[in-house]
Amino acid sequence: MKKNRIISSNWVVTLTTTLIGVFGALILNEWISSYHIKGQKTIATQNILLELETNESTVKENLEKHKALFGILEFLMENRKDDGRLITDVRTMTEFKSNFPEVFVVEDSTLLSNGLYHYTGDLSLNFDVSYMNLTNIAYETLKSSSLNSSFDFNCLMMLEKITKLSDETLKREKKVLDLFFNTNGYGGEEYEENYEENLLTELRFLIEYENILIEGFEATRESWKNCNSGDSPELE
Repeated sequence: MKKNRIISSNWVVTLTTTLIGVFGALILNEWISSYHIKGQKTIATQNILLELETNESTVKENLEKHKALFGILEFLMENRKDDGRLITDVRTMTEFKSNFPEVFVVEDSTLLSNGLYHYTGDLSLNFDVSYMNLTNIAYETLKSSSLNSSFDFNCLMMLEKITKLSDETLKREKKVLDLFFNTNGYGGEEYEENYEENLLTELRFLIEYENILIEGFEATRESWKNCNSGDSPELE
């Protein structure tokens, strides 16, 4: 009597086909998911790079304004006397006029002694300074998304470092501009003790921070160009 086989050839074919279908679906889903993540990483990287570039441009623009403010205030502090007279030598005045032609229009000059002149004229102190607006929307969005885990740790650390440095720079700037716009400060009726010295000191620190921040933006942008490729940047 012929025994029946427990597993028929048809059943084997069916099982094999089913397994191939399951594994094929898993592979396809994995490929689709990987393709989607890669696309989202590209979009995220583009937004991060754009945000870094925009913030860098903002800092560069404000740096030039702050350097101009520093130069003007330093000149006035060194050459304006307690009675308001502007006394300096020809070379210093010529250099100042070359750097800031619209700030002081000389109407007359009187020779005093030792090559010093008393200058009179129209002094315009309409400083074009304002509070910076740096954004970190792209980075904050990335941090709060599941996409965050697909980026290299060093890439995320670089963004964290530049964000902290940006925050510190903004605090420095607020301190300077709050001091500058103080009604008892420059241009006000009363002067706080050592006001101009304090303002110049804080402004000097701010300019140093802005220079460091610009370098940080440049380095972070260059490194983030490789963050979507799988290459891990070196942290400094």
